[in-house]
Amino acid sequence: MSRRSARSALLAALLTAGLPARALAEGDGGTTPAAAETGLKLPEGLTLRPVVQAQIWATPFDQDDAEGNDPIVVGDPDHKEGVTVRRARLGIRAWYKGLLGVSVVGGWDDRYDALEARPEIPGISEAYVAFAPAREVQVQAGVTRVPFGRQATASSFALALWERAMASERMAPPREPGLVVGGAVGKAVGSVLPEGALRYAVGVFNGGGDWTGDADPGPRVAGRVSVDLLAPWDARESNFALPKAAISIGGAANHAWELEADTLTVQGDLGVRFWRFSLQGEAFWSRAVPTFDTEGIPELLTERESFGWYGQLGFMLVPGRLEVAARVDGYDDNTAIEDAGDRLDVAGGVNVFLWEGRVGLQLDYVHRVELAASAETPNDSVILVARASL
Repeated sequence: MSRRSARSALLAALLTAGLPARALAEGDGGTTPAAAETGLKLPEGLTLRPVVQAQIWATPFDQDDAEGNDPIVVGDPDHKEGVTVRRARLGIRAWYKGLLGVSVVGGWDDRYDALEARPEIPGISEAYVAFAPAREVQVQAGVTRVPFGRQATASSFALALWERAMASERMAPPREPGLVVGGAVGKAVGSVLPEGALRYAVGVFNGGGDWTGDADPGPRVAGRVSVDLLAPWDARESNFALPKAAISIGGAANHAWELEADTLTVQGDLGVRFWRFSLQGEAFWSRAVPTFDTEGIPELLTERESFGWYGQLGFMLVPGRLEVAARVDGYDDNTAIEDAGDRLDVAGGVNVFLWEGRVGLQLDYVHRVELAASAETPNDSVILVARASL
């Protein structure tokens, strides 16, 4: 395989390596040297691709009681009845001869829960430079995704349901400034291992700060590895690539030396696709150890272990056009106590797609269960999502 062909294979080869912002792969509408081939061609090997994305939420029904529910433990899990711009992206990505890349994308992310302040103005969604000398070694520096988790490193515009599972939202880190090295290794072996089946990514990040800075005293170190079987894994949760079967197995770890605690989080995941079915699941475990003297402080603020998981199933009724999807996910913010942080969500919905998911409508019903009897409260929702990624 030529050097150029090897670079072009990266779109498939890195989709589950977990490189931040789909480093050299698809993030929120990301691009690679391969994907860049579809962009605007300029002289002397320069390729540009605009990023234009929007995700609109309409909530016609919501039981959540902001006055009665506990925002400190799990936050308001959705928006009130009405319409909001949940996400928006606008920017540009450029590649020079598939070797050097740069991306600058501005973004708006509406507040998802009561633990985060609602933004007043758009910010930087990603800003990185990349160097891709070979399929096996890719380097990226800037504001980008942390390589941790399967769902957390996939584009929010490529989800099969309205939002990521609780564990992916609460236990996987967001974009951070950092340096990442990753790649895809391995030659094709018959029909079992595709080209570049083993993918890896390791990086060092700010550890809690956004692009404007970091108040934490220490960094975050994170890494992810995955192996694809039968066919390269497509990070989009809906099974557009019929009828190929594919299996992907992955795992990751990240350690953050934060201001309040040292937190170690590990994760494992499995993805399976066959015929019109797509199945995906993950499990997360973390331990946070306070970095200050906890003598005399309530047990809630001492060493804490958290656990989360989800299982998700999708079925294409009409290939590439109409899909039904369902998910069950659980989250326990402190396994030592029973409180409102012990949650179980059951969700299902229907998706209508155009242009291989670049434009779509999703209608979901979400049933939320507080596992501690003292914390039970009605807070189900119906959410309609309109999304476009052009």
